[in-house]
Amino acid sequence: MLEPLNKQSVDGALFHIDWDSHTHEQQQAMLKACARPTLPQTPAYATALSDAGHAETEFGLMRFHGRPVGFVIVEQRPLLGPISSYRIYRGPLWLAADLPVTVQREFFRLLRLRYRLRHGRPLTFHPELEDTKTNRGHVSATGFRRIAHGYITIWLDISRPLDELRANLNPKWRNRLNQSERKGLQLQIDDNDACFDWLVSRHEEHMATHNYRGPSRPLLEGLLRHGRPDGMVRILCAIHDGEPVAGILLTRHGTSATYLVGWNGPEGRKLRAHHFLLWQAIRLLHEE
Repeated sequence: MLEPLNKQSVDGALFHIDWDSHTHEQQQAMLKACARPTLPQTPAYATALSDAGHAETEFGLMRFHGRPVGFVIVEQRPLLGPISSYRIYRGPLWLAADLPVTVQREFFRLLRLRYRLRHGRPLTFHPELEDTKTNRGHVSATGFRRIAHGYITIWLDISRPLDELRANLNPKWRNRLNQSERKGLQLQIDDNDACFDWLVSRHEEHMATHNYRGPSRPLLEGLLRHGRPDGMVRILCAIHDGEPVAGILLTRHGTSATYLVGWNGPEGRKLRAHHFLLWQAIRLLHEE
């Protein structure tokens, strides 16, 4: 437990960020200790971004009274000459779930001082905070200006019993899941290259057809490559009459997981295969 914030705590010596002075293994240890880790703030994601040529990254370890309390990964993309654009997406992350927002605010202030347009380091900041009036006030008090609405993310606590999770499903969704389980679908769990290529190829076709941007193949390949030793990437396919009709790609990171890519063909939609796969993913992660 951290000491409560007091008048002297705004001293910069008590709030400090160590930049790029930690190994990949140390960053991984921080991730595993994090209360609620998000995928864009993981070392594997940062390395995959670099491999794909999307962005370079900086890693900052946040210390309060000398003790680590959180970390942040900042993406850097060339913009114009010596000027780069920077982005913090769904971070910083905190080692304690109950870290006071007043403490977080002082680290936001340090980030604001480091990344400023007049220093050639403009920053786009997507903090991992609930969108409330109080939290908006804390962020704006540090000098950030809101220019767009935030994202919406659903967190599901799968530590609860499976029967309780199923009972709490939306009735319409649960009914479609029940239908899928009577269709003779089989589950295939794999992370080999053939299954990966099948799913990502259909993901690319879907993005092109519907004109939207999702995770790129190079980024997904980087996640598979760098996350393979830890079993980070999991691919689940629904098989019907010996053929895959739908698939999803999950990433595991610390105590959390993210549903990142999904594809459902015409036959899969008839069979409610996507409902089947999402529930099977919950069961798998619950067991693990």
